Amino acid sequence: MLVLYRGIALEPQTEDGDRAAICQTGYLAAKSFWKNTMAKPSAVRSRSSELAQAPGEVRDQIQCLPQTPLSYACGDFEGAARYALSGSGTPVVITFEIALEKIIIDGKDFLYTVFQLWDRSGTRHRERVRENLSTLFGHAILGWFDRACRETDTIARIGLCDLAVHDLAAIGWHYTNRTDIAGRNDRVFRSSFAVPASLDPAAVLDIQNVAAPPTNPARTIHFHTDMLTP
Repeated sequence: MLVLYRGIALEPQTEDGDRAAICQTGYLAAKSFWKNTMAKPSAVRSRSSELAQAPGEVRDQIQCLPQTPLSYACGDFEGAARYALSGSGTPVVITFEIALEKIIIDGKDFLYTVFQLWDRSGTRHRERVRENLSTLFGHAILGWFDRACRETDTIARIGLCDLAVHDLAAIGWHYTNRTDIAGRNDRVFRSSFAVPASLDPAAVLDIQNVAAPPTNPARTIHFHTDMLTP
């Protein structure tokens, strides 16, 4: 089991009831701006080799699978605290347990754009991009990235990233990553995951207030300067 952290901001007028509801129901997404869904990760992984044969069709094929509401979480408290502090209200972090097999990498603030646009200004920095991806997601991500590099169609690159975020080895490495990522919209985090919005209530371990802003990172891989700029 992994311990993950979800940062949200609660409305002061209703926060006591909201805290109780999260603990009693295990529902993580009630205060989420995003209302997205995910396929069961194991269903995607079981078809990964087959889906990779037609990268441009991967996104549509995954969306045809049964979907469930999703939520988002980080692998460390500080990352979740940053997300909580970006909202309006009382910033809190929900700590919960979940099996590795039930989560996928949330690539919307970093990974998808790297797969799509890393070469928009040239290719001479490819080895730097590969090295940084390996630092953040492990060696397993490189096979998916290298395949995406051979595609010129954006939808195909997105499809290969859809498969990459389901790779268990990449998920496990990303969970242990301690290098900060400066992604889109000025998001700073070390790891980010998509998880089912509803958990067994017993999986909710704690809900803590964010007492102070996180410390400045010692090392950061920057979205634009390190990944998109030759």
